[in-house]
Amino acid sequence: MALSGRFIRQLFSRLASRRFCEGKGGNVATIFALTLPVVVGGAGFGMETSYWYYSSLKLQAIADAAAYAGALEKIQGSDTATITAAATTSAASNGLG
Repeated sequence: MALSGRFIRQLFSRLASRRFCEGKGGNVATIFALTLPVVVGGAGFGMETSYWYYSSLKLQAIADAAAYAGALEKIQGSDTATITAAATTSAASNGLG
């Protein structure tokens, strides 16, 4: 019993706790483990934002092409139904579902 009591006192002594807190052996691994989720989250957020921006640009290009097709039909003097059909066909052919 005396051995275990002495062991416990040494384990929690001031010198042992100071030696534990001053150790620098695993600092890089600890910092890496704490910052990795932040870096991965930032990369994921950047990819998601880039995809949103790309989708917006693609949709705008489809709308511009449809408007241009409708404008060409209007210049030729077509009626409203033909202009609408040309714009709709252009949008569908450019990838609008």
